[in-house]
Amino acid sequence: MALIKCPECGKEISSLAVACPSCGAPNAGSQPQIASAPPAQPVPTAPPPQAAPKRSVGILLGLGIFLLPFLFSWFTMRNGHSAASRVFAFGWLGLLAIAVFADKPATTTASTSAQSASKQVAAVAEQPKSTPLPPTQKELCRKDWMRCSDNEDLVNNYSGWLDVQVSCKLQANEQAKYGTPDWGGWLKPTFGTFLKGSDYVKDGIVVAIDSDVKFQNGFGAMVRSQVRCTYNLRTKRVTDLVITAR
Repeated sequence: MALIKCPECGKEISSLAVACPSCGAPNAGSQPQIASAPPAQPVPTAPPPQAAPKRSVGILLGLGIFLLPFLFSWFTMRNGHSAASRVFAFGWLGLLAIAVFADKPATTTASTSAQSASKQVAAVAEQPKSTPLPPTQKELCRKDWMRCSDNEDLVNNYSGWLDVQVSCKLQANEQAKYGTPDWGGWLKPTFGTFLKGSDYVKDGIVVAIDSDVKFQNGFGAMVRSQVRCTYNLRTKRVTDLVITAR
């Protein structure tokens, strides 16, 4: 710092003075000092927020949500569970709630329907029973050959006619001298021919005839023959069987 003379009053003043302290004249040669700013201090920054730890729906929690969603669904509201797991848990809870509340009217309707059905059954039971119709001629003949009207009715409707056919066929096989006769296959009915009239019903003796049976002769040839079988319906036995070559 140097001393200089004031241009107005001539007194010595500091070269750094802004004005003369005696007369107040401004000092044109003075330069203001600029104070240096203190060094900037670093501004402390807050640490970045840490993300919440992710949680997964484990096996036990999944079973709890499935079996008891009214309790375990709320566990998914803890931090870390994804939005998808919460949607699944509370969606399942909502479906069960709808099913529970919707089942009550159905139960009531079912009980009402059961009561109506029981009333209908009781009403039907109280109705007077109708008189059963008398059996027809066909039904009578099926059970008892003596109730048949004639030979044709007996052959076509009597349930025991099958015994006549089987017994006559077995007797013919026993009487065959050379091998088993050819009856024309399983689809061909045996002893389908009978005598007209009503003697079968009156006497209980039926004659069953099969005109298309082949018996083997002594030379090995198959000879077309007729088998005439007489059968007693009372004793259920073959009384006579005649084989005639045709």
